[in-house]
Amino acid sequence: MDPLYHNGATQLMRWGIFPVLIAFLILGIRHLWHHRSKQKDFARSALIAGFWASVSLTVLGIVLGACIRSSTTLVPAHYHASLGGVTVAFMTAAFLIAWTIKSKQGLSNKIWKSIKRQLAVFGIGQTVFALGFAIGGVYGLSRKAYASEQTVRSLGEYVGLITMGLGGLIAVVGGLWFLFLIIRELIGWFGHTQTAE
Repeated sequence: MDPLYHNGATQLMRWGIFPVLIAFLILGIRHLWHHRSKQKDFARSALIAGFWASVSLTVLGIVLGACIRSSTTLVPAHYHASLGGVTVAFMTAAFLIAWTIKSKQGLSNKIWKSIKRQLAVFGIGQTVFALGFAIGGVYGLSRKAYASEQTVRSLGEYVGLITMGLGGLIAVVGGLWFLFLIIRELIGWFGHTQTAE
């Protein structure tokens, strides 16, 4: 229970994560720049959209984390943005895996257009969701407040909660859309392998 462990872990998180993340982001952007193409490629375009959605949420998470001064809803704003960036990266990777699995026939341009839109919808929803938490936190909205402690006192807190709710709804739509797209691809793949056998 020594405070050294708690404070040490907090400081390690505070100063140890973002330099590594920034280095990886720079390497990823550099890789995209060196391998850019002028040809219209729907698959590449969708995967790049997923990359930029992940980068945007990750950077937003770092910025919101740097703004935390007390136990307000800025804390969940920070981690929902950061985790949203990780989630979009995994969604993009899932589509990349589906593409690799179906490499013989590939995914159609129509599907890649849907994938690009889905990644954008989820990324935008998660961004608005985190910003709603951040707005509430700036106006002093407490996190982990229960029962009588759970009071909304200002217009800024209401705006934050409404923004958070709207963003959450958009992110849920993007998440369900992801499930629909990936399950459809998996069903198609399993159906194809059984037919081949």
